[in-house]
Amino acid sequence: MSEQPQAWLNGRFVPADEAKISVVDAGFVQ
Repeated sequence: MSEQPQAWLNGRFVPADEAKISVVDAGFVQ
């Protein structure tokens, strides 16, 4: 099993393909 890229989202690491961030996401724009 290959290692998936990780993304930091909402205080935790998630697989990068799950880290779909909307431009209106409050955590992104602050």
